[in-house]
Amino acid sequence: MAGAVAADGARLIATPEYSFGLKIRDGLFLPGACAEADHPVLSTFSEVARKLDVWFLLGSRDVQNADGRISNRSCQINAGSELVAQYDKIDMFDVNLDSRS
Repeated sequence: MAGAVAADGARLIATPEYSFGLKIRDGLFLPGACAEADHPVLSTFSEVARKLDVWFLLGSRDVQNADGRISNRSCQINAGSELVAQYDKIDMFDVNLDSRS
């Protein structure tokens, strides 16, 4: 798919949020997180970016943190296969609100 849109002239290809890593087990969607250093998505898309001479904005991937939490990490890869930006999205449902609000 990326090759086809690059051939049509795309210079930036964006993927949906959490498009890499959800596993289905017993009818449930589960994160398929792995450590940043072992995450196959970044290396795979870096190589594709270089081959196709395009930038990628990866909606997000699930990264297992050392403390056991999972980060929903968005990143941008340039056509030279370099990671140029990344952002850990904030889970809006993981908040403690002051009960006096």
